[in-house]
Amino acid sequence: MRIWHIFSRAIDNYGDIAIAIRLARQLASIPENHVTLFTEISDTLNELLPDREVESYKFLDIDGDLSMAVPAPYIINVFNTEIPKCYMSELSQKTKIFIYEYLSAESWVEDFHLKPSLNPNPLIEKVYFYPGFNEKTGGLLREKCIVKNLHRPSNINQTKRLQCSFFYYQHTNINEFLEQFVNIGYLCKSMIPSNIIDQKIANVLPSESSIFKFLSFEKYDNLLKSSDLNFVRGEDSLCRAIFSGKPFVWQVYVQENEAHVKKLESFIEMYFFDLEINLKAIVTSLFYEWNTGQLNEETLKSYLINYNDISQFYASRSNHFISSKSAVDNLITYC
Repeated sequence: MRIWHIFSRAIDNYGDIAIAIRLARQLASIPENHVTLFTEISDTLNELLPDREVESYKFLDIDGDLSMAVPAPYIINVFNTEIPKCYMSELSQKTKIFIYEYLSAESWVEDFHLKPSLNPNPLIEKVYFYPGFNEKTGGLLREKCIVKNLHRPSNINQTKRLQCSFFYYQHTNINEFLEQFVNIGYLCKSMIPSNIIDQKIANVLPSESSIFKFLSFEKYDNLLKSSDLNFVRGEDSLCRAIFSGKPFVWQVYVQENEAHVKKLESFIEMYFFDLEINLKAIVTSLFYEWNTGQLNEETLKSYLINYNDISQFYASRSNHFISSKSAVDNLITYC
């Protein structure tokens, strides 16, 4: 039996703790693994997991009494969370610590993946683990039960109707964007979680908009699969959009010195490298406009006119990553 301890905090967005929960779930789904997640027992956790009792792994409060927690031989430190000193002081066996880093398509992560992190304790082997999009990185965080997507042609250009899910950062001008669907003659049923939208904005959204309470993992994943176009943010919802097989537009978390721009550029070049050049230009424009807030009706119109060709590409690209080794597969291999 392998014993795993995962340490995480909800740093500033839902995706931070979501990554840790998905790691715990997927590791615990393997029979020989015993998993404990050390994290904050918070409102965010309660929203994501309204019934923690049914989970296949154990929860412990990272800020609680850890005196009875015997350190595990395999530790995952999500986003370099500080592991409590009282826990580390009890460490007495050979221990492998994976520093689980943020997802990026930038080429430099290949040079740091599985590289050692210096530490003074001879019992500890500490390495950096970078999830990523090729075999030189740790792969994407994906359940084994996810199956490949079968592309079906859409009739949205005949009906002029489509459903879009939205998960975006607070600075987004969602009203302006939804107005563009109307201006180009499409009826967009927009699905927006209530926790990210100001009530004043919600009150003036188009009547087709649907504001819903925060969803569980399973319900959110199903929403992505049932929507025609998904607008996602951060890391966890990006991966879920990829696995859905449906077209998506990714919003990057804004960083200092515009480091996020390089992250966006690298992702676009990696993900759409073999998309037909005219379609790639349309997709690229929509990504940048969504991220900068400088929205153009013609870009959205071109995207929807070419929806079937674009959606076929997304389904094919999704299947490529579904058939690749997952982050958990690689963690098991490396341990």
